[in-house]
Order: sequence, then structure tokens, then C-alpha cells
Amino acid sequence: LGEKKAATGAGETTIEVSSYSGRDFILWDIPGRNDEVTYMSMQYISFFKGLTRRFILVQSTIKENSSIMKFLDAIELHYDIIVNKMDRIEEEERVEFCEQIRKEISKIGLKCVGRVFFVSAKYPAQFPDWLEMVKYLKHY
Repeated sequence: LGEKKAATGAGETTIEVSSYSGRDFILWDIPGRNDEVTYMSMQYISFFKGLTRRFILVQSTIKENSSIMKFLDAIELHYDIIVNKMDRIEEEERVEFCEQIRKEISKIGLKCVGRVFFVSAKYPAQFPDWLEMVKYLKHY
């Protein structure tokens, strides 16, 4: 979007579903509760089915949002994972961190994961996945 639109920081910053309009798209931000009951309502099911694409934003572990991913798997909706804040991972630990994320996806048994992008919104040029993600979004 090119500007700060939503609250950011440690802890839960999104309390209710919010939308942010870009030039050719709308981003929807949902609360990151790792709670199966929250996502099982017809409101959430209809919401997720109505989206063109679904991205799950992760900061440090797949487990932090595993409930929503398992829910999307259960209703057979595909999604991509964006691992943000890679700039906070020490350079010599990044390869191992990325591998750990992929192992978590496999261990949890997530079925509908498409792409996994490792990026930094703060320093996008430092991470090649940022450009890959932009290209993917434009040509999806």
C-alpha cells in the first residue's frame, strides 16, 4: 500500500476485521486468535470463501496461526504464507529458520499451503522473496 495503514507491534494489534484499500486490491486484516471456535462461524466461512486469495502472515512460527490454517484446510481453501520480519533473524540463522518453518508446515500436516514467502516489510530489498511475492500477486 506504500504507507502504514494498520497498527503494528508485539502482541495482538487487530481486534476486529478491518479492510485496507490499495490501487487494485483490498487487504483484509483479521484478528490473529489461534482459536478454532472463532473461525468456525458461518460468518467467517463465508468471508474466507469470498476472498480471491488468502494470505496468512507469520512472524516466528507456523504454530501461532495453525488454527486458521487447519480451518482453511478443512474447508479446502488454498492459502499462501508470508513470513514477515526476516530482518530480525540473524543472517547466519536465516537458512535454518526457513527450514524450520517448512518442517512445521509438514509436521502440522497443512494441506492447502501454496507458496511460502520469507520477507521483511521494513527492508524489502534485502529479501528476494519480496520481489517474487510482488510478481506472484500481479500474475496470479
